[in-house]
Amino acid sequence: MQTTLPVLQPPTFEIDPELMLPSDAIMEDIWEVSEGDLAQFIVAAHLSVIDFRDLRVWADDHRKRN
Repeated sequence: MQTTLPVLQPPTFEIDPELMLPSDAIMEDIWEVSEGDLAQFIVAAHLSVIDFRDLRVWADDHRKRN
């Protein structure tokens, strides 16, 4: 006699799209340091995901110089 195990379904989650967007302040910092350069934009966007505080320091420093 074989017993069958119930098939487990992975949990489903509703993702709120608003939670996936960066804040306006972070986007302003990304635009500030990128200066219209796509490569710099990508670096800044990546940094905002890794540690947004480092991006803020970079943007503040950039604002002081300009």
